[in-house]
Amino acid sequence: MDYLASVLIITYNHEDYIERTLKSAMNQKSKYPFKIWVIDDCSTDKNQEKIDNFLHTFHPSNIVKTFNPQNLGLNVNIENAFHNIDTKYTFILGGDDYWIDEKKIEKEIDVLEANPDISFIHTGCQTFEEKKNSMGRIINKWEWHYPQNRKKRVVDFFANKCTYYPVASTACIRTSIIKEGLQKYTKLLHSHLTSEGTFLHVCQCMLGGDYHYLQDVTTIYTVREESLSHFKEQVDYFKFDVKCFRTQLDALHLIGVNPKSEWQYIFRFLARLLYFSHKFNIPDAFDDLLDAVGNDLPLCYKQIFKISNHSLLVRGCFKGMRHIKHILKS
Repeated sequence: MDYLASVLIITYNHEDYIERTLKSAMNQKSKYPFKIWVIDDCSTDKNQEKIDNFLHTFHPSNIVKTFNPQNLGLNVNIENAFHNIDTKYTFILGGDDYWIDEKKIEKEIDVLEANPDISFIHTGCQTFEEKKNSMGRIINKWEWHYPQNRKKRVVDFFANKCTYYPVASTACIRTSIIKEGLQKYTKLLHSHLTSEGTFLHVCQCMLGGDYHYLQDVTTIYTVREESLSHFKEQVDYFKFDVKCFRTQLDALHLIGVNPKSEWQYIFRFLARLLYFSHKFNIPDAFDDLLDAVGNDLPLCYKQIFKISNHSLLVRGCFKGMRHIKHILKS
């Protein structure tokens, strides 16, 4: 069969979720033929057993599995998968997320087929809070008035000018954009952070067409206490943001943004991290950041923020905190 779309599920230690994830993909009703590729990244729990049991029970003809003999990490799996995906469109579904709209695939492909200028489409979702074992907020609004200049679009995206970071499990992407991106921006998949997001959105901003948003709530996004982007301790969130910062700096260098735009981005991001380091009472973490990023920062920036950090510590300077909030809003 000639498939029009692939559903890519990269999973690791998701034994409590993977059957539900697979079932939500298998139960999609679409006039467009699609296949499902589930990749287990050498799980240490019963994830592989759960996948095998699912396939043995339902015998789906459009699901193929890959069990990695060693753990490769999310980025390497993304790189390997997109080298091999041969369909026009790709959906990425997290191994602990699931779809609740059985027409999700069809709805998104309908838009892409009718609008060749759109290359990335995503939808609304609802969170599931694992710690509380309850459904969380519904997210069904997204806006981003992005600039036409592609490099400025990347800077805008990193500066969080859109309503929120698009949830990958809600999205559909033109595969050709990512394949082209593998030739130009693969370095980002080997950067400081195990996250496919920076790579995917740099590809979309630099090589793709428009973003498009459907308000329909199609996906349940699981918020786990410990995962690639969720943590128990605030200091771990801070460290994650630092990794994001360094990966995004790599991206700005790679695409060649002008120094002024880069420095504005750096200043704004450091102001955000300084604010949160004091909000959560971890100021030492901010000094560690300034030391760690080293040559990535202009010397004057390091001096400004070290002085600001110590001023806040000594004075409990709420006026300074308000100033930082003003920077973040600008």
